[in-house]
Amino acid sequence: MEIVISARIGSNVIDISTVRKSEKERLLAGECAHQAMAMDPILSLISCLDCGAQLNPIEWFVSKSELFVEMRRQQLADYEAAEQKIKNLTQTECQHCGKITPILLNETGR
Repeated sequence: MEIVISARIGSNVIDISTVRKSEKERLLAGECAHQAMAMDPILSLISCLDCGAQLNPIEWFVSKSELFVEMRRQQLADYEAAEQKIKNLTQTECQHCGKITPILLNETGR
């Protein structure tokens, strides 16, 4: 993703072009993933301890939040798959009628 920022000050025109890459794009390009961080809450600065880059705190927070949400979605999908597998393991075909019925477990789980 490319973000171009332009600002006009009086008669002077200042163009500032900043290329910001997503975390995935940086990793695919072999760039630093900015995993080890130093944070200065007074000056609102975040620095990467690996490469020394100064990072935008809001952008860093948003990217980590998106990563966290994606991890939680994957955990939920894994949980639902495991739940379905357990459900399938606790059902059997009735010998008398041929229907699928749940296996009733006693309090000890056996």
